[in-house]
Amino acid sequence: MTDIVHMRNDVIESITKGIQVLFEYKADGGIVTSRTVTPAKFYSDFTGFTGYDTTKKEDRNFRFDRVDTWHGLDDPKEWEIEIHREGVELESYTVVAKDEDEAREIFESGEYNFNFSHEFAAHNEPEEEDIVNIEEVEWKQNI
Repeated sequence: MTDIVHMRNDVIESITKGIQVLFEYKADGGIVTSRTVTPAKFYSDFTGFTGYDTTKKEDRNFRFDRVDTWHGLDDPKEWEIEIHREGVELESYTVVAKDEDEAREIFESGEYNFNFSHEFAAHNEPEEEDIVNIEEVEWKQNI
């Protein structure tokens, strides 16, 4: 079980920013399931919270003492993707994603921002085998 103060702080931030929290939750029967929830409010005694469960597609109640593993905020990060073409040309693209795998998937689907290129040619389209580096960068979200 994760520190309850950490969980409460994440729920407060989630309510404030309107983002989801991720965690593994143990039901009455002991079955542990993954949950992605948009918290709405705490119980009056702060032992849990109510929120919209994206899997069940309904508002649900969650007790902190039943959380098996807390993953925390589903907060997006900015990822910079560097591309080499034939070992010479270097380009940089930016994607906003939860993790490196999602960043690669978004990039490969063509949903990215162009940052810079040493030898830019507008007709160039990046290809998967050209990816040399995917690195998380500090992201300043506009709130």
